[in-house]
Amino acid sequence: MYFIPNQSNPHYRHEKGITETEFEKAYSRLCETGEFTRQWFKKALAECEKEGSCNFTTIGGIFMLLDEASYDERGVYKKK
Repeated sequence: MYFIPNQSNPHYRHEKGITETEFEKAYSRLCETGEFTRQWFKKALAECEKEGSCNFTTIGGIFMLLDEASYDERGVYKKK
């Protein structure tokens, strides 16, 4: 679970979340194909995407922090 700013009311943050299963599925995709894309994310993790497109960026950012991937271009993280 993580929080993002609420633009309309700064006193209330939006709560977001990514399940362990969703993260594992995304990581498997990164390892199997060498990339994690927004296009795949929208199809394969539709419920996660419905909660907010920021979940894609968060997963990609975690991959980068773990030094597993780099940001290649808009909507694409590549395996290192």
